[in-house]
Amino acid sequence: MKNITRKVLLALAAGTTSAYAAAGAESSGPGFFTIAFLAFLAAIIAIQFIPGLILFFGLLRGIFSASTKKKVSATAEGNRDHVE
Repeated sequence: MKNITRKVLLALAAGTTSAYAAAGAESSGPGFFTIAFLAFLAAIIAIQFIPGLILFFGLLRGIFSASTKKKVSATAEGNRDHVE
């Protein structure tokens, strides 16, 4: 039984090696679905970039705006009077 199993496995291994060396198995570049998937990922990144820029410039405007600081401190002073 061992001898037959060994011969069958040897025959299978010998048959598969020629399949790897067969001509015509070269790829002709990325296929349609590969390009479509990469374009989909690029669209997601581009669409998420716009709200990110809006948030970033809003953050910068809030940090460097002097009128906002005055308004916040005046509101804090007004709220302190009502707490006491």
